[in-house]
Amino acid sequence: MDRDEGVSVRFLAPPPPKEFEHKYKLAYVVTLSAHELVTDVHITNQGTDDFIFQTLLHNYLAVDDITKVSVDGVDKGVNYRSKVHDNKHFDWEGGPVKVTGPLDR
Repeated sequence: MDRDEGVSVRFLAPPPPKEFEHKYKLAYVVTLSAHELVTDVHITNQGTDDFIFQTLLHNYLAVDDITKVSVDGVDKGVNYRSKVHDNKHFDWEGGPVKVTGPLDR
């Protein structure tokens, strides 16, 4: 789909398995524009009962040297839970997040 915002592609998921009691339609839309990549997940409940639906999108990046990678923009005081540390809660101290070992936050 060509749009003013860029070029978009819509991926439609197959119907839910019969074991799942709810009917829904799921579309994943990827839009590429001149300076950004945007992804959207559209979930439509096609049944009569409400249900909770969660989706997680993970990105995986190939890098030459993980020790040179850091993430900026995480504000001091942000609370997070780390699976690497037995699901304990932490408050971020501020500054770049540096990858020095296993990381889950």
